[in-house]
Amino acid sequence: MLIRLKLLSVWLFMLANTGAICVIGWFAALEAGTPVFLQIGLAYVGYVCGFVLDSLWDRWRWHIAIRLHLDDVWDGVCPHREPTLDDVWDWYVQRGKPLWLNPRRERPPVRFQKARKRINDCRLKPPPRRRWQDIFWK
Repeated sequence: MLIRLKLLSVWLFMLANTGAICVIGWFAALEAGTPVFLQIGLAYVGYVCGFVLDSLWDRWRWHIAIRLHLDDVWDGVCPHREPTLDDVWDWYVQRGKPLWLNPRRERPPVRFQKARKRINDCRLKPPPRRRWQDIFWK
């Protein structure tokens, strides 16, 4: 599972902001004599940690979905020959949404040449690229 530098920097920036809000809330709470400002910062910490964990969870499930789909294409079990991203996710749901792949699961015997041809024929179509002009000037 690959986490891009841009996403990691966004997460670190969010965590740095929560730290700053907690420090500011701490000093504001000492000055005002009420813990409300510190509680706001701690609530924000909970939100950011939940956000990061949720996005990690989604990335892990997508990683497993792609690996399961490619393994099943290699084995000849998957019927998709020109899959889209929706087909990959639907196949993952159809297989029961496993959290990890069992290396000892039963797999049919496969000839290397046929499996390689299936993998080469089965290329994921990338999602259509959206240009920033299309987003702002529609």
